[in-house]
Amino acid sequence: MRGSAPIGTNERIQEIDIIRGFALFGVLWLNLVAQAYILVPAGTFDGLASARIDAVIGPIADLLVSDKAMALFSLLFGYGFAMILRRLESRGMDAGTIFLRRTAILFVIGIIHIWFVWFGDILHVYALMGFVLYLTRNWSNRSLLIVGLLLALFSKGAVEAVLQFLYDEPFPWWITNDVAAARHYEVLQSNSYTAYVGELWWASWETMWGMPFYIHYCATALGRFMLGAWIFRQGWLQTTSTLRPEFRRWSLILIGSGFVLTVVGFGLDKINGVVAYSFSSFPQLVLALGYGAAIVVLCQNERFRNSMVGVAAVGRTALTNYLLQSIMYVFVLFGFGFGLIRFLGATLCFALAVVFFTLQAWVSLWWVERFRFGPVEWVWRSLTYGKRQPFRLVTNDKSRLNPTT
Repeated sequence: MRGSAPIGTNERIQEIDIIRGFALFGVLWLNLVAQAYILVPAGTFDGLASARIDAVIGPIADLLVSDKAMALFSLLFGYGFAMILRRLESRGMDAGTIFLRRTAILFVIGIIHIWFVWFGDILHVYALMGFVLYLTRNWSNRSLLIVGLLLALFSKGAVEAVLQFLYDEPFPWWITNDVAAARHYEVLQSNSYTAYVGELWWASWETMWGMPFYIHYCATALGRFMLGAWIFRQGWLQTTSTLRPEFRRWSLILIGSGFVLTVVGFGLDKINGVVAYSFSSFPQLVLALGYGAAIVVLCQNERFRNSMVGVAAVGRTALTNYLLQSIMYVFVLFGFGFGLIRFLGATLCFALAVVFFTLQAWVSLWWVERFRFGPVEWVWRSLTYGKRQPFRLVTNDKSRLNPTT
């Protein structure tokens, strides 16, 4: 039996890291846009010099990226779940114990994140649904696919249908959301981090865990995890060079279909907002799959692949970079930092996302050329395997970082 150890640098699939890096950029961009428009009172951005451009950039972000990046991120989590279990089992290790410990540690990181850093934590949700996902490890491919599709596509609509049946509009939690937005904005303009932490604690209970949307949020994530695990079982991303024509064809089909479904969703929104909201899971999933397939196709081009080493480095250190993005939001947006949230229309949000992600790519590339893991990933793995993991790269490890090898 081999000793307990995490996946090595030579076992990584470069396309996965690049896709994860792109997904993380989408998460960064949309978190900035969402927080600016959710927390800032209506009309605040109307007087900005960028207002006319914002009116174009905002809908483009919604069309191309909104929730699609998170869907892609969730699919990759499910893929990684199945891959980790397979590799641990192939080494004759106690895969269940290691995976469950790993997931428990992720949950703790997520709770620390949501209570001390950022409102919109996804890590604790991923951990909770990761525990549920573990129960599906012995399911057949057919069951994994069917249940995954049902959860990913219909959870939102099912919860909305139940709520429409049980309550009359306006729903009681809408008032809570309005009160929360006003509270948040007042606190976020202050220079007190202590008050901000207090708001995080209050919001986690009142506007996340106490809200009906949290049910379909978790169920949708679980469905996407299951689909990602199903994709791993198909072996497609392990043999991308031999399946290039199929990836090219399906990227065109999925992206084309996703845009059509998105336009249909916009049309539905003018007719019935509830139906449009429930329908939105379809274009999100289809476009996420299309984007992933398109990136795989592009990665077959050596020039593109080599140009993406920085993006791949961000993907390799995704947990660290996700947390760093949250720290950036806090100090750039809020009053105890630069307090720029009032000035960040959609255009400046995009510019800030590009600049910060570029910085992350440079720093991450420098880092992975010297270290085996990101700093948070290293702590996570050391705790998971119960011993301090090797941190610095040796010379032979560095030769494996070239994406063309």
